[in-house]
Amino acid sequence: MEKKVSGKPKSIEQRKQLYSLDGIRGICGMCVVFYHLVGTIYHYQPYTKIVNHGYLIVDFFYLITGFVLGYAYDKKKTSLSAWSFVKRRFVRLQPLVFLTSLVPTFFLRYLNAPSIGWVNYGDVPVLNRVVLLILATLNIPAQKSLVYSANPSMFPLNPPQWFLVYAYIGNILYIAVLRYCRTSVLCVCAAISSICTGYMTFTSEFGYVNGGFLLNDRKMAPFGIVRLMTPLLIGQVISRVYQKQEMKSKEEEKKGKKSSGGIQFAFWIASACLISMSKVPYLRKEGESAYRNAAFDTAAVTIIEPLILMVIINGCQPSQWECDLFVWMGKMSYPLFLCHHIFVDFMFCWVANNNLTFDYVWIMFVGIIVLSVALAHFYEIYFNEPVQKWISTRLHV
Repeated sequence: MEKKVSGKPKSIEQRKQLYSLDGIRGICGMCVVFYHLVGTIYHYQPYTKIVNHGYLIVDFFYLITGFVLGYAYDKKKTSLSAWSFVKRRFVRLQPLVFLTSLVPTFFLRYLNAPSIGWVNYGDVPVLNRVVLLILATLNIPAQKSLVYSANPSMFPLNPPQWFLVYAYIGNILYIAVLRYCRTSVLCVCAAISSICTGYMTFTSEFGYVNGGFLLNDRKMAPFGIVRLMTPLLIGQVISRVYQKQEMKSKEEEKKGKKSSGGIQFAFWIASACLISMSKVPYLRKEGESAYRNAAFDTAAVTIIEPLILMVIINGCQPSQWECDLFVWMGKMSYPLFLCHHIFVDFMFCWVANNNLTFDYVWIMFVGIIVLSVALAHFYEIYFNEPVQKWISTRLHV
């Protein structure tokens, strides 16, 4: 019989090293929460905020998405229909979108920060709120006329939801085109996309590879597409190489050869690298060109993050307790990413209205991170898993 770790079989088909990917998603989720919280104090100003490159975590999420899609579905490209794939991704991603958009419709009415141009949500017409909720549930970006805050996000009820728009685009591109492409074609496409990333980053005002989430800039949408495609394609290439390496390892095992093991403490090394990368300060002095920061961002997306991913997937077999921890962190990461921003909004308004500093509110940061993790766990166990099971039964997923 196959021994199980938190419902997942420990077999050759399900490499234990890949549990570390679940764990690193949890680390990424907490990094995003901290980045957004720190942004409330420093108003996302590059010269002052202490977690300046936290936005690069989003690109790492897309990198993981590219890898996981290839690893999970490449072998099924002849047997898996596009409709079956769409149903699976819908069940995986969409139920939490409704819940994390519904909750803010009740609580955002308490937000009011005139000093930063934030309209009191209680003054927003009820019809507008209903329309915003419907659009968010359908994953359709809101029109500018419906946006009430100073930050014209695609999804005013839950700004991090913009990530899913591009994630869905990536999923559609994979099932329609990318899974049929040769590895050499994917490499060429990844190289071209990397060049586009460098160009858009070097020509941006602040030298950031940070875009795709606002409605008030025509450059945002193409920036978002390029920002998606580069890590997604690189993740696909890494997946193809890894699968070939895996097949070679299986053949060697059949011949009685021992595997060479892997990188010791791969998960912890990768986590430290990601956190350190997010804490790199803004690489530009006032009055200078932003080319140094642009170079760092481009290198982070095209070189550093792929290397971190390769460290994770080539790590040593984690222990039993690590597997259990990583599986839980993986389950918690997606709801954490979607549920935390309501706390960020409250913090943003509180800080702005009272002109507070980081030294005054840092203890609140810790409390909000703990509360966000607890809420994410609650959403996953008591809403997401039951609803996914219910929908899966009816859609025959």
